[in-house]
Amino acid sequence: MGDHGGMAYFTAVLARDGAAWRSLDVDLEDAVDVDDVTEEVRELAGETGPLLVVLEREDDWFALVRADGDDPRVFVSDLAAVQGSRYAELLALAADAPAPVPAPRDDAEESAVAVAAPTWAGDAELLADLGTSGDDLTAAAEGNDTSGALVAVGERCGFVELLEALR
Repeated sequence: MGDHGGMAYFTAVLARDGAAWRSLDVDLEDAVDVDDVTEEVRELAGETGPLLVVLEREDDWFALVRADGDDPRVFVSDLAAVQGSRYAELLALAADAPAPVPAPRDDAEESAVAVAAPTWAGDAELLADLGTSGDDLTAAAEGNDTSGALVAVGERCGFVELLEALR
């Protein structure tokens, strides 16, 4: 975990070999963008299954970077909050894939209830093959407990024990 200007950040890089997850010791301090992170994670992991970078700013937001596959995939729980962090450039890819805007309501409902745009952005389906659907991930992102959200995601994907041990 890092502490930048009084803001506590947690980072973990996880790789799955078969059914077991393991952590990788990767320093993200000098990474400029998600491609830098992806390249370093892939090089360190070697031939393996899913590769996942977990970033969290305590009580504020979390981000997931899926480093395996052809292109990196990014999900952030609160894009506006991330844009004010030291990881803004690193997670800029999520801004390129914004969250869908809620469908407009008819005039009567519109005047009675404001339609709130989601705060999350990126690829909500990046963990679907690991047991966490896009709906589950966005529901976790919409809560106020980022640590609890990551625990719930970790339980579904099978890496919660490793994640908790790294904290």
